[in-house]
Amino acid sequence: MSNKQELCLKTLIKTTILTKFKTLLKLTSLLLLPNLLFSQTILRGHVRDTLGSPIPFANVLTLQNDSAVVVAFGIADGAGYYTFETPSTPRFIVKASALGYESKTVSFDNTEKAKMDLDFLLAPKEFILKETVISANGKIIAKSDTTTFRADAFRDSTERNLEELLAKLPGVDVDKNTGVISVQGKPIKKILIDGDDLTGRNYQLMSQNMSADVVDKIQVIDRFTENKLLKGLKRSDDKVINITLKENRKKLLFGNAVLGYGNDERTNNSLNLFGFYKKLKTISFVNFNTVGTISTADRMVGSEFGEESEADNQHSLLNSRNSAIIDIGRTPSVSLNSQSVRFNRAALASTFWTMRPTDEVSMKASFTFSNDRLQSFVNNEYRYLLRDTTFLLSETNVIERKPTIVEGHFELQADVSPKSLLRYRGDVRKSFSNNTTQTIANQNNVYNQLNANVLAHSHTLDFTNRLTETQALTINAVFVADNNQQTYQLSQTLPRSTPSVKMPSDALLQSVERPMTYFALNGQWLYSKNTFKISSYSGVVYRNENLTSQLSASLKDVPLLVSDTFSNDLTVRQQNYYVGLNVKTDWQSVEWFSDVSGGFYQTNWRENLNQKGFYALPTIGFKTKIKEKHNLFGTYAFNFNLPQSVDLTNGFVLNDYRNLTRGSAVFIPANSHTGIVNYNYGEFSDNFIGRLSVIYTANNKGYRSNLGIDSDFNTSNKVENTFTNQTAILSASVEQYLPTLYVRLKVRPSVSLGNYPNTLNGSDIRETKTANSSVDVSLRSAFLKWFNFHLGATLSQSNVNTTLNDVTNSVKNQSIGSFVDFYLRINKRLNGKIENEVFYVQQANNLPQKYYFINASASYDIIQTRLSAHLTFRNALNTQEFVNVFATDFSTQLNQIRLLPRYILLEINFRF
Repeated sequence: MSNKQELCLKTLIKTTILTKFKTLLKLTSLLLLPNLLFSQTILRGHVRDTLGSPIPFANVLTLQNDSAVVVAFGIADGAGYYTFETPSTPRFIVKASALGYESKTVSFDNTEKAKMDLDFLLAPKEFILKETVISANGKIIAKSDTTTFRADAFRDSTERNLEELLAKLPGVDVDKNTGVISVQGKPIKKILIDGDDLTGRNYQLMSQNMSADVVDKIQVIDRFTENKLLKGLKRSDDKVINITLKENRKKLLFGNAVLGYGNDERTNNSLNLFGFYKKLKTISFVNFNTVGTISTADRMVGSEFGEESEADNQHSLLNSRNSAIIDIGRTPSVSLNSQSVRFNRAALASTFWTMRPTDEVSMKASFTFSNDRLQSFVNNEYRYLLRDTTFLLSETNVIERKPTIVEGHFELQADVSPKSLLRYRGDVRKSFSNNTTQTIANQNNVYNQLNANVLAHSHTLDFTNRLTETQALTINAVFVADNNQQTYQLSQTLPRSTPSVKMPSDALLQSVERPMTYFALNGQWLYSKNTFKISSYSGVVYRNENLTSQLSASLKDVPLLVSDTFSNDLTVRQQNYYVGLNVKTDWQSVEWFSDVSGGFYQTNWRENLNQKGFYALPTIGFKTKIKEKHNLFGTYAFNFNLPQSVDLTNGFVLNDYRNLTRGSAVFIPANSHTGIVNYNYGEFSDNFIGRLSVIYTANNKGYRSNLGIDSDFNTSNKVENTFTNQTAILSASVEQYLPTLYVRLKVRPSVSLGNYPNTLNGSDIRETKTANSSVDVSLRSAFLKWFNFHLGATLSQSNVNTTLNDVTNSVKNQSIGSFVDFYLRINKRLNGKIENEVFYVQQANNLPQKYYFINASASYDIIQTRLSAHLTFRNALNTQEFVNVFATDFSTQLNQIRLLPRYILLEINFRF
């Protein structure tokens, strides 16, 4: 008998036996069930691929004998670790599976152990769901929704931190001013370390402080789902980056310490500590510098804290909250690295840790303290283009900001059972800020002082139950309290006429309080089978916000008339009851998705003044692969937003020394239509990658500005908008790798068109059209052994056309910024870098402005991988100022910003 015939005979006998005793097996299972409930085995272990990298959110199942009956199941976390309880039976099967990998099964007999450690290694599966394994000479490997870059293949020994290494990856962009990281044009959500999230949305702390030489692999994970029990059920387009460390850096405490000192008392000192153990991961950052490095304090002011909750994402009709009403900075955004314009003294201490004390419990916490003393020196020239005349305002500003931020985060997650988890997240932030500005405006000496005090805390409770393999239920509650206080004092040598005050004033005093409380309760049911996913949700949102603003004026210390015009007392209460349905399915090789929600809202902002009604918010879209390497995405959304209390104020709020804004006494809901089409060609490993994106937005109703410009104060009035504001943005990105020249070419053109109405100084409706275009071109050599370069240029142009009574006024700005960077590796110990920048700006008919900037640096490894010296030479030409221009429909603005003078900094970096 052949082997094949023998196998067939055994299969037939086995099938017959199973059929004959099917009823007996069922009865036996029922008899054993009480014992199974009291006899449990804890399974735990890791799921990794054949390269040893963790496979996040893999499924691990236990089956009864050889049947398909699932006894228990678990889901691996972001580090590929799983743990769950399974009944102890005479025989059972454990199966591990993940999308893009071959599944693997292990059989056990007579298992009575209380705990079992079981690791899985899954091999890539090249033909599941049309997913492929792509390898580009071992540099890039793409599997399913994860693309892995081998860090050594993109290193040239000149990158000092993770951020500089990420900027060299194809398809990855890093904003040099904000540190925001984007993959294929979409910002990432966070950076993970071996599958664990330590820093959350504040991942710049990680990317800007972690040394590049400890990184082994960089993984871009698409369709990321943070909740492990919702893996495979919840549709997600989030992208994250996962960093895997070199093996010799794991399970020990490592880091680096930097001591730096230069001329003019410039200094840069930091200590970075990393510890990765079996049940504990910790990262700590300490920094003190006077070389312009952005501290956490500067980044946190005005930003939201904490993670988005499920309830926050369910069309709660609440706009994001602005943390500040008053802003006296008057510092324009510039296209320079912040280290060139910041005269600072910054201190930062931050620690993050995650711990798993047991297999069922995990904890995460962070604490950050930051203090900054920042000075900026800015000269502004405003040219207001009025109907009959041109008003010129010249300013000289010395701006000082002193933010202090204390922030804490705690998270506790417990596996209540193998199929359910409970998570609590708490955040608290306390911030102080003391800002002053000394301004000379048209020979008027103005002194501004602003004190801000914010205390905010947030609490989120989430419960998730994986009902079956195909269903899950989530319930979460969110409570937020935010108390924002600001006090602003203004004094000047030349009295000016304040609006609504008949007499001139030489001093103003304003206090603003804006406390807010927020509560949301949300429930969601999810179902997924094959390519069909559906979720239904419902919830309620309550928000209460108060605004109190007192503005008083005086002349030579004599109080002037204070009327109700300068007093804003307002309470806004918003309630929203909503339901929604989210559906995703595949049809005709296209992924279709829709999210339709609606409900009832009610807003009260004064006694007997309220607005209520029903609403519907549809979102529809599709995502498809036209053919290999051609991907198309499109979506349409209708949004409905309720204004906050600051939008509804009746009276003036002083923003800075010459700008007053006034809200509207009526309640006007706003809505918008947004359409997006995005086309992508190619994979990360291809020599050619392309992207084309079109975004169109039309805003209806809401508010428009009624502007007033005079020599003393500018006023902005919110009035009802009966017109449509429109914006269209067309952007593209092309990356071409030229192997014969070892270079990568990037071209990024973009065009944005806008159309909106307003009024100026009592004029008729003015129609304003804007057209902004830019093209960014760069060429980076592909990691040669001893010499590399990175060069590029950005050409931008802005046109603003305003039409009033068939008369059109046009203003145009042009600018060119170019750079040429050289990277030299003299030998294994010595390398250097030279950065050259040139800027050219042309505003309207003014004379063009030019700007040159040169930086240089060199590093020498005194003890390889242990001790190195780094010499930095910044602003070698000692350029004194940078010129930037900006145009609106009623003004042009020219800014001259003082730059940090030439300095040399010597740093000693010790790695341990």
